[in-house]
Amino acid sequence: MTQDVVHDLDGHTATVDAVTDRAVRVRLPEGVVVELDRSLVEPTGGGGYRADLRFSDLDARVLQEVEERVEIRTEASEIGRVVVRTVTDTVEEPIEADGWRETVDVERVPIGREVDAVEPPHEDGGVTVIPVYEEVLVIRKQLVLREEVRLTRRREPVSGPSHVARRRQRVEVDRLPPSDAGPTEG
Repeated sequence: MTQDVVHDLDGHTATVDAVTDRAVRVRLPEGVVVELDRSLVEPTGGGGYRADLRFSDLDARVLQEVEERVEIRTEASEIGRVVVRTVTDTVEEPIEADGWRETVDVERVPIGREVDAVEPPHEDGGVTVIPVYEEVLVIRKQLVLREEVRLTRRREPVSGPSHVARRRQRVEVDRLPPSDAGPTEG
């Protein structure tokens, strides 16, 4: 694609950069950009233009070439802070549970019988028997079983309300204002 050109009265040429209703912007061979009023420029039949002036006389109408550039950057800045913590609460909750309660009946049974050896505690028909011995001083030394302590366990079913402690966590979030630290570039 060829660019349109503008010829001045001396036959010098310039390249057309832009055309508006009011002006034609041209770039001279030296790279200088000039804006010419539309009343000074006429289109020619070949797609170009003819200027009714000399480019060498344009020193007062020279435009500075200006280019705008957009710079996009991000900047991180603190707008607030958040503190998050978990808190564990213990909650007592009633529950219905069937279970049992165990009690122990203690019965002391006097024996008073001489024995030859110590016997360890033992079970006798669901009863735990704990022998209690005493050495008695006579003309001779004799081991005497003084008594037996008998422990009988009984289990009774119980039902009804009971309490169970269970833990439950919750999260607390506190919003804080930003710190005094300045923005950081990102």
